[in-house]
Amino acid sequence: MLPALNLSLSSLSLQPIPMTQEQINNLYKMLNPEFQTNEDNFNSYMKTISEINEKIEDNMRNSHDILSFLYSEQIEELEDVNKSFIFPFIKGKRLIPKSITVNSRIVKTKEGLLPIIYKMFMPSIENFEYMKCIFNNEIYYQLEAYKLMTNHPELSLIVPFIDMNQLFVFKNEETGVCVFVLGMEYITDMVDISSILTEANYLEIYTKIKNIILALNKNRIYHNDLNRNNIRAKIVTDKTTGISEIKIVLIDFGEARNDKPPQNLRAVGSVYFDVMFGEEDPTYEQFKAWADETLIGGKLNKKSKKSKKSKKSKKSKKSKKSKKNKKSKKSKKSKKRILK
Repeated sequence: MLPALNLSLSSLSLQPIPMTQEQINNLYKMLNPEFQTNEDNFNSYMKTISEINEKIEDNMRNSHDILSFLYSEQIEELEDVNKSFIFPFIKGKRLIPKSITVNSRIVKTKEGLLPIIYKMFMPSIENFEYMKCIFNNEIYYQLEAYKLMTNHPELSLIVPFIDMNQLFVFKNEETGVCVFVLGMEYITDMVDISSILTEANYLEIYTKIKNIILALNKNRIYHNDLNRNNIRAKIVTDKTTGISEIKIVLIDFGEARNDKPPQNLRAVGSVYFDVMFGEEDPTYEQFKAWADETLIGGKLNKKSKKSKKSKKSKKSKKSKKSKKNKKSKKSKKSKKRILK
């Protein structure tokens, strides 16, 4: 859940409150504490952020065009329910701040024809600039990780390609509220690590993940959300040799920063990976437990979902019983009246 900023709203306007460049810079420094002491790195970072903002402004569209943009020529409608978040935006109503994956389709990019998946960032009026910073920050670190991938093929890393021409902003002219859309490569044929994990290959997979994360950290890229949903695998076969290799797919740089936060603020999966980076390699059982997500709530979540369902079913049964009881009581009363 993204923390909301304590920004006061004007009672006379629904427009997002403009911030000074200094205030915006402070937001980026809040996300990336290292920039508070390293001005050179911050200036380099902001140069890329400015380029991202220019592309977004070039691709500004009207809020009424968002449905046709997101849901035309689609490969797969990933979450049909997501349309319910778009209608309030088009009608100029208040949004619940969040980011959601919307749709995917084939797009011509500088890397050729690629399946592109779209992620939508919806700021509220109160935290408009903050969500814009989150949007830009995710793009920045994914671009940096992609550079690392291309410069170091020995890492066996796959990071989705971001086409700068697939960055959009949709603006509601009446309220001034915007929705940001990030288009990135949709990595096909990804699989869960657990689906290919064996006692024979687990150390190979673990070492690849470890080397990737250490290389990212060395380049001041801290993913900060290293759970099994964001670390996937893809079997890639060399067309000339016919040899297959397991490559590691790293996705979702939404929590990425230039330093790692304290352990109590990190995702549990990330903490567990830090623990495994000790002097000794994990056992197969330890690594499998991470891959199966038993240590980060996967099975607990399933249980909780079941318990929620059971609670709902119990409530529905109770309500049905109470309705029946009420009906039977009414019918008894009516019978008594008739008898009288």
